[in-house]
Amino acid sequence: MYTPPRFFRCHLTLTGPGRLCILPFVSEPAEPVVSLAGIEKEYGGEKVLRGVSLELAAGELTALVGRSGSGKSTLLHVIGGLDQGYRGRARVLGVDLASLDDRGRARFRNAQVGFVFQAFHLLEHLSCAENVALPSYFEGSTATGDGAPRDPLVRAAEALDRVGIADHARRLPGQLSGGQKQRVAIARALFHRPPLLLADEPTGNLDSETGQKIIALFQALNGDGLTLLIVTHEERVSQATRRVIRLDDGRIVAEAGASA
Repeated sequence: MYTPPRFFRCHLTLTGPGRLCILPFVSEPAEPVVSLAGIEKEYGGEKVLRGVSLELAAGELTALVGRSGSGKSTLLHVIGGLDQGYRGRARVLGVDLASLDDRGRARFRNAQVGFVFQAFHLLEHLSCAENVALPSYFEGSTATGDGAPRDPLVRAAEALDRVGIADHARRLPGQLSGGQKQRVAIARALFHRPPLLLADEPTGNLDSETGQKIIALFQALNGDGLTLLIVTHEERVSQATRRVIRLDDGRIVAEAGASA
């Protein structure tokens, strides 16, 4: 289970003869997981994002909604380090994305941000476990966060277990239902246990019942402490989140719900 780090500070004070009391300092607010300021983006001279500013705190479950072409996916790509050439400041997990070169952005994405898309993007000739383990081939190491080497397929099996399909590890994608394929894609996004998961229309290719199960899975992951930002046009998805941000013509025009 992913557990966000917590830090505590205190000081000692005398409350009377021979009495020592430990009093906590008022904690400083944690840095947001995502902090955007004045983000602008153009494609072919057409403005797609127009001065977007927002913050996401650790542990939030947020939906990003709006009509097609409103800039939702572009904003998600900026946050995930997939898109460059924007104006403004994008700070994610304490890192100013503009300060990273191509290699730095790739390493940041691979280790710190999980991506889930509407299309599953599974390689048909690889087993589920091998698909989930694909991020290990881009990291240059099979070490975990504590430096201990780990077999990528063991880590893949753990990720598959986390999304409830550990018994499908050896199956090929062609042997899976749409919902099972999306669970494999989510397991792949969780391979490095990133603190931030970005999802772009993750239920768009799923029927109502299967989509509801994926929504419940996202809620469970959020309950474990994972921060999620989900781009969606489906009301059933946005209703399951605790915060909804609406984009229109590249601007945030409405927001509902409180930060976690």
